[in-house]
Amino acid sequence: MSDISSDGKYLLFAHSKTPVHTYIIPLGGGRGKTNVDENEKDLLRVVERESGREVGRNELGILAAARAQFLPNNHVFFSVSSYQTWDPWSGNKQKCTNGDRPISSLVFPDDQRAIGFSSTKFGVDGEPLLASINLSDCSLTALGSVDPDNKNNGADSNLAISPDKKSIAYKLFQTDAIVIWDIEEHKVVKKLDPGKLFFGRKIIYTPDNKFMVVSASEGSRSGGTLKVYLRFYDRKSYELIRQLPIIDYDAIAISPNSQMFALSFQEAVDKWYFGGKTLPVIYLYDITTGKEIARTSFPSVRLTHNNGYDATIKPLMFTPDGNYLVASTFDARVWRIE
Repeated sequence: MSDISSDGKYLLFAHSKTPVHTYIIPLGGGRGKTNVDENEKDLLRVVERESGREVGRNELGILAAARAQFLPNNHVFFSVSSYQTWDPWSGNKQKCTNGDRPISSLVFPDDQRAIGFSSTKFGVDGEPLLASINLSDCSLTALGSVDPDNKNNGADSNLAISPDKKSIAYKLFQTDAIVIWDIEEHKVVKKLDPGKLFFGRKIIYTPDNKFMVVSASEGSRSGGTLKVYLRFYDRKSYELIRQLPIIDYDAIAISPNSQMFALSFQEAVDKWYFGGKTLPVIYLYDITTGKEIARTSFPSVRLTHNNGYDATIKPLMFTPDGNYLVASTFDARVWRIE
């Protein structure tokens, strides 16, 4: 599963016959080999959440389905060799850019434009930029440097947009700081220093627009036990309000009433590396106290070189009414929260 529509009625699924692509390089010379059929196509499907009825499907090139998401109007935005929008009901598609995908990690202030990081091709002398794309005429506009203090510094995280669509947040690569960018004024208004910790790459806002939330760790996995915290920054001042100790996670979701958050991660059943069984797990926590409320899991999966992501729960989403939690690994499941 790739996304859930903003009204919670529809699910977007990305299907690939070969989720993990492997390649063989012959030491004796000759052409390399892959486990992917050259005629293989990825598939996008939109289905109704309650009935499971398919609304529409769209065959794409290999790996294209991994870069797809809903627009605010429930059309689908995806990338193959170009940006395209797709109306699942009519089947109509509109191609936007031509081949070089000049911006990435997109967020949508509305259904007419997207904002993301520019490629070096679109930047000036390779300068990493924020850019916008007008979805009606496909025009591109440079908004400004990713880091005005160091124009060689790029971004190293997702791009998060506040619920009021006025701010975006992202992490810088070289300094590990988090930047707050004002969408209307087109400028950086705040930088958050991680101190002695290291910010994670997933930034999220609470739906009530009170907090920006990001993980922070004391070190890396290679250094032994990884201590991870969830940091809550006030949405107006961006001052640190609280910090909760958590488990290192694959995905995070915050309930629409901003009272709970869900984390997904992987639990080793008998062995962590390929060949062993791994359990994809979801925990629910109280957002104020950090106390565990509930937990659930997918069936355990035995990982191999061809299914290395089957235990990774991504994405993890609440429906807009807060009654359901939707998650996907090797299959998609919907849990009712009672």
